[in-house]
Amino acid sequence: TELQIDAGQEAAARFTRSVSRTGHHSGRVEISDDDLMADNQYYFSFHIPDHFNLLLVKGDPAADLISLALVPSLSINQYWSVKEVTPDGLAGIDFLDYNVVILAGAPALSETYVERLKSFVNSGRSLFFTLGSSTDQEFFNSRWGDFAGVKIDDPMKTDVSRAGYFAMS
Repeated sequence: TELQIDAGQEAAARFTRSVSRTGHHSGRVEISDDDLMADNQYYFSFHIPDHFNLLLVKGDPAADLISLALVPSLSINQYWSVKEVTPDGLAGIDFLDYNVVILAGAPALSETYVERLKSFVNSGRSLFFTLGSSTDQEFFNSRWGDFAGVKIDDPMKTDVSRAGYFAMS
């Protein structure tokens, strides 16, 4: 990517590059020479693990569909493992054993788990929410709204007509 920037100015550039294998990767961003050579190069590195660990917290019936999407067949070679647990089964779970925690239905958790999950995210891990009819709007907004940058304005409708859907048996 090439940019022309005047002295003292800022500009944003998007760099895209894909890697074809797991492991450690590194690179460098370099600007053309100027009066201060020390700030002309920026080095970076990142790691793509061979295997991801996901924790699925089943707080909603949609968790079964998420589980099926993540593991459609045990015979398929996968790059992730999925552990499923209910909100009541979180005792003894070390969130740092996982790369991603999925809160299906964004269940109402105790303050201890909410704070531990916030710490998990602040350590660089990922938290994924799904929202559904069982999601407690007030709990979500008060515990996760500011942290996630998402607020629920209206609860999900629970009286949906079947118009437009086909049922197969």
